[in-house]
Amino acid sequence: MQHSEAQRQRITTALTSSRVATHQKLRPNGASTLCGVSKATLLRWEKQREDFPKPARPTPRVTLYDRDRLLAFIEAVQGVPA
Repeated sequence: MQHSEAQRQRITTALTSSRVATHQKLRPNGASTLCGVSKATLLRWEKQREDFPKPARPTPRVTLYDRDRLLAFIEAVQGVPA
């Protein structure tokens, strides 16, 4: 997966955003912002990509993504440190 310069900038902004960067567990909105994709893409990756970090589901209505695992995924697919 190759990100455009605009997408890389969005990811960098998300990483430094207090809304995303300070939490270790992210809800789908924060996770999609961090990855620079829509929530639909996030869910598709979860179902279709073996290398995408699976979220925790502490209750049926709560989905939590691990921030560090998402950052490692972004770094792996971009080939550039996130």
